[in-house]
Amino acid sequence: MKNYFLILIIPILLLNCSPSEQESTCVITGKIVGRDSKTLILIKKTKDARYCGEKIQIDSTGHFSYILKNPSIEAYELIFKDEHDRGSWRPIMFFPDDDTIQFTLYPREQYDQNQIEGGVLAKRIVEFNRKLANHPIRYQIDYWYQQQDSIEKKGIDNIEYSKLISKKLDSLFTAGFHWQVDYFWKEQNIFGYSMFLNNILTQDYRRKWFSIDTLKTYSKLFSDKFPNHPYNEIAENIFNALENIVVGRKCINFSAPDSMGVIVNLSSEISKNKLTLIDLWSPWCGPCIRKSQKVVPIFNEFKDSGFAVISVVGGIRNQEQYTSTFRRYNYPWNVLSEIKNKDKIWENIIF
Repeated sequence: MKNYFLILIIPILLLNCSPSEQESTCVITGKIVGRDSKTLILIKKTKDARYCGEKIQIDSTGHFSYILKNPSIEAYELIFKDEHDRGSWRPIMFFPDDDTIQFTLYPREQYDQNQIEGGVLAKRIVEFNRKLANHPIRYQIDYWYQQQDSIEKKGIDNIEYSKLISKKLDSLFTAGFHWQVDYFWKEQNIFGYSMFLNNILTQDYRRKWFSIDTLKTYSKLFSDKFPNHPYNEIAENIFNALENIVVGRKCINFSAPDSMGVIVNLSSEISKNKLTLIDLWSPWCGPCIRKSQKVVPIFNEFKDSGFAVISVVGGIRNQEQYTSTFRRYNYPWNVLSEIKNKDKIWENIIF
């Protein structure tokens, strides 16, 4: 059964992995029940677990402990490394807002039994998830998806009814998005701020559900309440991207090194061509790679007519990973590198 009202908790910002400078510590401790996992990955929610994160070892009795030094009070996640290695994981979100945060963690199929003790914000997560799970809109969305699945399975070609279903779902998504944003603002805490940012990043229809000006108003209320929080810079970049990445507008300029270490400026390269395709991809993104490979014959056919491609490979940890990726796919155009989001290309132009 489909369910798109749930907020995605997969981190989609590719941010630098530099540590916070605040002076404090938080002890993360806990036990694992009913699974043989050996390692956890600890990461900020705003970063990409594919190339960031600290490893926490689980001992033979299923216990773990880690001292999180200099944490800012923002959302963090624990991820089981065995799930991560399989490419699909369910993160356990928490906030280091107490001296000690204790976990009791169960197998993936018992995810809802996971327990977090310590701090105030953990309780807000539990309360929100409870309200989300029991919200009437959830049941309505489920109903209309069942109707959609039913006519598809029966092979019924009813265009008008399909349009009605799409209209109903769009209306429910809009209502659900409004409810969530309002809920997060009423929280008026870092939990609310974190989930607000995550919401506007992960919802594909955000341009329809709220005007950008309205979202910016909500965001300013948060930034005014938390004037020195690292989320403020992230929010600013989000809205710069939402306002500027529009069909018909000029592309946001950036620079990045090529395979020889030469810095390439996007606007300078674009000026040389009639049409330039900007291809942002990562070595762990299968669909991205398949799309890029489909462009190769098109590029070869029209490259002498003023068509060019500029690729940027991101989501990588170091130069060695870039070099191996560059050599593996061997695209016939310039492939630039974005290591650990140094130039914040994804953060500023991909939303």
